[in-house]
Amino acid sequence: MCSQPPKDRDDTTELTGRNLRLIELMKAAPPAYVTITGGEPTLLGDKVFKLIEALKQNLPGTEVHMLMVGLRFRCPTQKPGQRLK
Repeated sequence: MCSQPPKDRDDTTELTGRNLRLIELMKAAPPAYVTITGGEPTLLGDKVFKLIEALKQNLPGTEVHMLMVGLRFRCPTQKPGQRLK
């Protein structure tokens, strides 16, 4: 989700668009799981939710994992260890 090597400009819109196209292409052969990572995905703000929604719509049988610190992710009703739906 983050540029490698890091860029001196915000390219999150471009990277999000690329990943949305990849999700569309995966419909032909859905994977068992997909992992979202790359720095801190939650720093993408609403763009991370667009990716999650695209995964849900296009790959409903695919398990989604997200590696993050979660600094900007907070669900006040979630209990420790509880899965978000």
